[in-house]
Amino acid sequence: MASQLTTSFAEIEAKVRALHMEMWDTQVSLWPGERVTPLDVCDPEAAARLRRYEYREGLVDDAGSLAGRYELAGFIDRTRRLIAVADRFSPQIKLFTAAHELGHLELHPGLHHHRER
Repeated sequence: MASQLTTSFAEIEAKVRALHMEMWDTQVSLWPGERVTPLDVCDPEAAARLRRYEYREGLVDDAGSLAGRYELAGFIDRTRRLIAVADRFSPQIKLFTAAHELGHLELHPGLHHHRER
Protein backbone atom coordinates (compact mmCIF):
# COMPACT_ATOMS: atom_id res chain seq x y z
CA MET A 1 0.00 0.00 0.00
CA ALA A 2 1.37 3.43 -0.93
CA SER A 3 2.22 5.93 1.78
CA GLN A 4 -0.54 8.43 2.48
CA LEU A 5 0.79 11.86 1.55
CA THR A 6 -2.09 13.96 2.87
CA THR A 7 -2.46 14.27 6.61
CA SER A 8 -4.88 16.33 8.68
CA PHE A 9 -3.69 19.08 10.98
CA ALA A 10 -4.93 17.07 13.98
CA GLU A 11 -2.85 14.04 12.92
CA ILE A 12 0.25 16.21 12.47
CA GLU A 13 -0.31 17.88 15.83
CA ALA A 14 -0.71 14.48 17.54
CA LYS A 15 2.51 13.15 15.99
CA VAL A 16 4.45 16.26 17.02
CA ARG A 17 3.11 16.05 20.57
CA ALA A 18 4.01 12.36 20.78
CA LEU A 19 7.54 13.08 19.53
CA HIS A 20 7.96 15.90 22.05
CA MET A 21 6.76 13.65 24.87
CA GLU A 22 9.14 10.89 23.78
CA MET A 23 12.01 13.39 23.71
CA TRP A 24 11.08 14.65 27.17
CA ASP A 25 10.87 11.10 28.51
CA THR A 26 14.30 10.22 27.08
CA GLN A 27 16.00 13.52 27.92
CA VAL A 28 18.71 11.83 29.99
CA SER A 29 20.02 10.01 26.92
CA LEU A 30 19.46 12.92 24.50
CA TRP A 31 21.13 15.53 26.71
CA PRO A 32 23.36 13.62 29.16
CA GLY A 33 24.34 15.70 32.17
CA GLU A 34 22.44 18.77 30.99
CA ARG A 35 19.53 20.60 32.53
CA VAL A 36 16.65 20.37 30.05
CA THR A 37 13.76 22.76 29.54
CA PRO A 38 10.50 22.08 27.67
CA LEU A 39 11.81 24.26 24.83
CA ASP A 40 14.71 21.85 24.29
CA VAL A 41 12.33 19.24 22.88
CA CYS A 42 11.90 21.54 19.88
CA ASP A 43 15.50 20.87 18.82
CA PRO A 44 15.47 19.14 15.41
CA GLU A 45 18.99 17.78 15.84
CA ALA A 46 17.95 16.03 19.06
CA ALA A 47 14.82 14.67 17.36
CA ALA A 48 16.98 13.27 14.55
CA ARG A 49 19.33 11.70 17.13
CA LEU A 50 16.34 10.10 18.86
CA ARG A 51 15.41 8.47 15.55
CA ARG A 52 19.06 7.49 15.00
CA TYR A 53 19.47 9.86 12.08
CA GLU A 54 22.37 12.16 11.40
CA TYR A 55 21.40 15.83 11.20
CA ARG A 56 23.58 18.17 9.14
CA GLU A 57 23.48 21.83 8.25
CA GLY A 58 25.63 23.07 5.41
CA LEU A 59 25.81 23.21 1.66
CA VAL A 60 22.95 21.13 0.28
CA ASP A 61 23.57 20.26 -3.35
CA ASP A 62 20.99 19.07 -5.85
CA ALA A 63 22.59 17.93 -9.08
CA GLY A 64 19.15 17.06 -10.43
CA SER A 65 17.67 20.56 -10.28
CA LEU A 66 16.78 22.17 -13.59
CA ALA A 67 19.94 24.04 -14.57
CA GLY A 68 20.26 25.51 -11.10
CA ARG A 69 16.80 27.08 -11.20
CA TYR A 70 15.93 25.68 -7.76
CA GLU A 71 17.71 26.04 -4.45
CA LEU A 72 17.54 22.99 -2.25
CA ALA A 73 16.45 23.86 1.32
CA GLY A 74 16.70 20.39 2.78
CA PHE A 75 16.27 16.68 2.29
CA ILE A 76 15.78 13.38 4.03
CA ASP A 77 17.54 10.22 2.91
CA ARG A 78 16.32 7.14 4.79
CA THR A 79 18.93 4.88 3.20
CA ARG A 80 21.75 6.98 4.63
CA ARG A 81 19.70 7.88 7.76
CA LEU A 82 20.38 11.54 7.07
CA ILE A 83 18.45 14.79 7.39
CA ALA A 84 20.20 17.78 5.82
CA VAL A 85 19.28 21.46 5.91
CA ALA A 86 20.93 24.26 3.93
CA ASP A 87 22.79 26.70 6.18
CA ARG A 88 22.40 29.73 3.91
CA PHE A 89 18.95 30.58 5.28
CA SER A 90 17.89 32.44 8.42
CA PRO A 91 17.62 30.48 11.69
CA GLN A 92 13.83 30.56 11.38
CA ILE A 93 13.83 29.06 7.89
CA LYS A 94 16.38 26.42 8.90
CA LEU A 95 14.23 25.46 11.90
CA PHE A 96 11.10 25.27 9.72
CA THR A 97 12.90 23.17 7.09
CA ALA A 98 14.33 20.80 9.70
CA ALA A 99 10.89 20.37 11.29
CA HIS A 100 9.41 19.81 7.84
CA GLU A 101 11.93 17.05 7.06
CA LEU A 102 11.29 15.45 10.45
CA GLY A 103 7.60 15.56 9.56
CA HIS A 104 8.33 13.49 6.46
CA LEU A 105 10.21 11.03 8.66
CA GLU A 106 7.34 10.70 11.14
CA LEU A 107 4.36 10.90 8.79
CA HIS A 108 5.50 9.11 5.63
CA PRO A 109 7.39 5.91 6.49
CA GLY A 110 7.37 4.77 2.84
CA LEU A 111 9.12 7.93 1.60
CA HIS A 112 12.78 6.98 1.16
CA HIS A 113 14.33 10.09 -0.31
CA HIS A 114 12.77 13.54 -0.45
CA ARG A 115 14.17 16.93 -1.45
CA GLU A 116 12.72 20.36 -0.61
CA ARG A 117 13.27 23.15 -3.11
